[in-house]
Amino acid sequence: MRPKIYLVKAFSSVTTALGGLVYSFHKKIKGVNSKFNLRYAHDNKKQKLDVFYPENEENKPYPIIVYFHGGGWACYDKKLYVTFMRRLSAMGYVVFSCNYSLAPKYKIGDILNDAKLALKFAIENAQKFGGNSDLIVLGGDSAGAHIATTLTLMKKDSEEFNKIKALLLYYGAFDLTSAVKTGFNNIKDYIGSIVEGGLSNESELKYWSPYYKDLAGFPPTFLASGEIDKLHASQSRAFSEKLKESDVKIKTVFFPKKETRAAHAFMNFDGLETTNKVLNETEKFLSDEVPE
Repeated sequence: MRPKIYLVKAFSSVTTALGGLVYSFHKKIKGVNSKFNLRYAHDNKKQKLDVFYPENEENKPYPIIVYFHGGGWACYDKKLYVTFMRRLSAMGYVVFSCNYSLAPKYKIGDILNDAKLALKFAIENAQKFGGNSDLIVLGGDSAGAHIATTLTLMKKDSEEFNKIKALLLYYGAFDLTSAVKTGFNNIKDYIGSIVEGGLSNESELKYWSPYYKDLAGFPPTFLASGEIDKLHASQSRAFSEKLKESDVKIKTVFFPKKETRAAHAFMNFDGLETTNKVLNETEKFLSDEVPE
């Protein structure tokens, strides 16, 4: 474990705290209610989630989205995603926005166990918020996209797999072995912190990479990313090609390199032209792929 990851986490804690002050004034979106900091487990303080749900009772039950935030598996928090989650809920979804135990104290197996517990909570509690637990969308950005994708693969032989109707994956990491070579900021420290044995354990890196798994029968998948993002070519674009080879239905929104507003994490910035485009395309995709 590299000590630098602790410096990265310290910096992210400051930015999260500052972001929390800003995001405490998140845009209220008409027709969306919210509940914050519901516990889905009781092992540590990170095992909490927020729920965003439509006020309109007429169209119940609504499909559910279970969403995992980004931050290199080691940083950040659901509190930075409130407006984004409200945007998704306003499309007609009950959205569960999940925190999870963070690296380096917790490894990827622990993080994915939290993801499973959060999904279980969402399924068991969806009805309380007007949700339909038979219609599930999993989503995430950056490390959260990796979590959502890997969780889907872990559910492949379970009853829940057929309930997962679609995935929303924003600028994710899908091949850890190639991601470490991209030069993305702190990527070696992030990935080295989640795998036992660190970056030298190539078999573990490959094991936790969705790119190398059997993707046949995978749910329809939405991917968004920008070429300006150092992870784009080896992750979102390469994974989209792998999904195509596996006959998975996909929708991509990939921005050209000149589009600076498509830098990594752009979906956190409400009102950007790129953010608005991806939200519009996300809504169309969900309308096509998720039954009412």
